[in-house]
Amino acid sequence: MLDAALSTLGRPIQRVVLLEVSPAQIVERTARRGTITHRRDDRSEIVANRLRVYHAESPPLTEYYRSRGLLVSIDGVGTVDQVARRIEEVLA
Repeated sequence: MLDAALSTLGRPIQRVVLLEVSPAQIVERTARRGTITHRRDDRSEIVANRLRVYHAESPPLTEYYRSRGLLVSIDGVGTVDQVARRIEEVLA
């Protein structure tokens, strides 16, 4: 649906960025953020469930964009500036 909507606007998807980060690092990052922001949804059991859902539901979508040659995987580990620079490089 997104492809069709954007195509009708003359703005087809040119790249899809997939940030690669290990589940352990995601849990660690969100737990750290939770201690700072006190967000209830950053508890480790909630994050673990979100990761299970993500890994169960995202493969068809990533494969769809991979098969069309649009998916670009990026190392999502590092500082915000480092990751942003990697994204900018593949989008340039």
